[in-house]
Amino acid sequence: MRRLFLITITAFGLAVPVSGADAQTGAKKRSPKVDQALEEALRTGAATQNVIIRLKPGNRAKIRRHLEDHGDVIQSEHPSIDALVVELHSADVAELVRRNEVATIALDADIYANGAGKAKPNTKGTGRGKATAPGRLKKIVADSTTAGAAVTTTLRETLGLTADSPTGSAAIGVAIIDSGIAPSDNFRVTRFYDYIKGHGRSTKPYDDFGHGTHIAGLIGSSGVRSGGEFQGVAPDVSLIGLKVLDQTGVGKTSDVIRALDFVVANREWLNV
Repeated sequence: MRRLFLITITAFGLAVPVSGADAQTGAKKRSPKVDQALEEALRTGAATQNVIIRLKPGNRAKIRRHLEDHGDVIQSEHPSIDALVVELHSADVAELVRRNEVATIALDADIYANGAGKAKPNTKGTGRGKATAPGRLKKIVADSTTAGAAVTTTLRETLGLTADSPTGSAAIGVAIIDSGIAPSDNFRVTRFYDYIKGHGRSTKPYDDFGHGTHIAGLIGSSGVRSGGEFQGVAPDVSLIGLKVLDQTGVGKTSDVIRALDFVVANREWLNV
């Protein structure tokens, strides 16, 4: 019996604005335990910072108690990478750096779907390298899922797949960690979790940015709404959506970690 096993990773870019002079100065002073993004954030003078503290094995409980005693807020805990996500008093960073139990302290930075920065809606068309306006995006999605609209070869044909090539099965789950999956007859979405509005709770599928739906289509679209023309690589698989990007294509590093932890911990139940 042939099985198709898919592991899908959606890559996000981490965009952090840094001026040239400040970056050089900060690099000389910065502790190797503290990332550059956090150094830049500390210079703003904000009272608190949202950070990811990675600890040496066996120290999570101890440092958690220490932080709580200081009035810092623990937002989540991640045994898989020995990390705590914390709303930390900026003044506590220096003390934590000196502690042997602490491996690294990083800003819980924004991530972007386009790998370069926050997308700006484009109201003058969809030229190369420009963001697509929401209304235009909806039209593109509608056109691409309408029977008879296709004028190009399908993805499977482009990749050299034939009618005898594996297409997956409903028993195989593929996790899409992205901006969501828009409901469509093209997709078999068995589970959906929202880390933007629902704090990771199970909800009905949606995608208010479009990137996740595009990725889901490449992987597992049945192509039913285009007469098979826009079929994905594995059209028979089931999809599990985990929304970590908002309507502008922006999310938090910690939400991606939460989603990955959830998928790994529940991989057998989700059939991923």
